[in-house]
Formats: sequence, structure tokens, C-alpha cells
Amino acid sequence: MSIVTVTTAIASDYKDEYAYVLAEISWCIKEEHKNDGLWHPHRSPDCDYKKLYEWDLIRDVCEIRAPEGWRTAKEWTIMIWGPDLKEDGSYPPGDYFLYLHKTNWDGKGHYSISWNADFNGDPTYSHAQWQLGEDYSYSKYPTKDIHIIEGHGSKITMNFECSLAKFPEPEKMDIGEYVGDAKNNLEVLFKVVELGKLHEARLNELMEQKLKTISEDFSLTDELAHHGDNIIKAAIAAQEAWEAYASARSTEVHSSYCGGSGAGVGAGWESIDLQRARIAELRKQFK
Repeated sequence: MSIVTVTTAIASDYKDEYAYVLAEISWCIKEEHKNDGLWHPHRSPDCDYKKLYEWDLIRDVCEIRAPEGWRTAKEWTIMIWGPDLKEDGSYPPGDYFLYLHKTNWDGKGHYSISWNADFNGDPTYSHAQWQLGEDYSYSKYPTKDIHIIEGHGSKITMNFECSLAKFPEPEKMDIGEYVGDAKNNLEVLFKVVELGKLHEARLNELMEQKLKTISEDFSLTDELAHHGDNIIKAAIAAQEAWEAYASARSTEVHSSYCGGSGAGVGAGWESIDLQRARIAELRKQFK
């Protein structure tokens, strides 16, 4: 019998990172496979799977909490927060979050995935209470900080090459250089989507800085705080209006290709141009 020793890092041992996350999840929906009202995390040859693809789950730059040195550790737990997850812990949580686990016994790594969804795949719970399985595989790109856990129709990719930690000012990047290794139009599209999400994360960062600065500048008296609240509301409304325009403009460019294969790339370029212009505006106001 093997004895499994699991070490749990304390909170101070964890650090926040950011990565472009692509997540798709499959889970068994066969009623007879339930055990005490829950589906068993192990597999059966006759499992029937339901699947959520990345565009319905997570396809974004996400906050990731991981223990120091996890890339070379024998055991770890990594937490991934969906971009729309509510910070106040309210119900429902607003987005998905995932726990990825690595344990070690018999000299081998074993990988599991837990998430906060219900049986329908909706992000319902305040903690990652449902373990989907303990039999996933792990791989890493040989020369890049890109990590993948996958198996049985599920796949989670954490791309730390596409993050504000590596590119803190994506608006200054050479886009052609970033997409230069793409071999076809589809790969270019994936790269453009990555860049769009990276610029979106940068916009969110600058907006957070802007709202924080306004709040601090107008916090000296109740009267000033009242004006500060109004300015914050106006700033949020302006950003929402810009997002609506940027989305509509991207759709307009996409439609102008009349179904051509370059529609996604063209719309993506347009979105990035708009994002860069908006970032420039915010940087002028709050650096």
C-alpha cells in the first residue's frame, strides 16, 4: 500500500501570477455513475460526457494563485480565477474558478481538477467543491512558460508568456514580432485574440488605478467624497460606452469581410488599435 504525503503551503507561501488561460471541461452526466448523489471522479468505459468549450468557460487573462517554486515542486495546488469572479464572495460567484492539484506517490505526479460548477456546468458554488478526476496528464512547452493539464475531453492551458508580468505595457509591443511565428491564418487569429485579451487586462488595470486615484483624491471630506462618487460613476459610464463602441466597431469590420477567412484577424487588429488608443487616453490621465 502506498502512503501519500501531501504538503499544503501556507498563505504567505503563495503568490499571485497572471496568465492567458484557455479552459474546456468535460464531465460524466450518466445518472447511474453517481455515488451518494455525486459523480465519481474516476472513469468508466461507458461514461457519457457533457462539455463546455473555452468560449463558454474561460478564455482570458486570469489571476492565478500558486505556491512559490511550483514549476519544479513535487506537489502543488494552483487556483485560477475567472475574470468576472466577484471579489466580495457573494452568491452566485459570477464566474468559474478552478483548482489544479499535483500530488506525488510512487515517484510519479498525479493531477486532478476541481471546479465550482453544478451538474449543469453553471458556476454556482463559492468554492471548488467538485473534483472532476484524478487521472489527468500534465505537459509543458519545452522552451516556453506554457503549462497544460488535460484528459477525457478536458484541457486547461496556462500561458504565462501572455501576461502583464511579462508584458506590463502591451501597448508598446511590436505586434508583428509577437505573431511572427504563426504559420497560417488560424494561428495568426489565435495570436491576435491573445493580444486582445492582454490589452483588455491592461485596460482593466489602468481603470482600477484611475478609480482608486479618484477615490483617494476626493476622500478628505464628505463633500469631496460625494463629488468623487459622481466622478467615479461618470468614469465607469465612459468606459462602458467605449467598450460598447469598440465591440460595435469590431463587428462592423468583421462584417466588411463578407465571410472571408481574414474577418477574425481584421476585426482583431481593429480592436487592438482601439484598445491602444484608449490606453493612451488613460495613461495621460493616470500614470
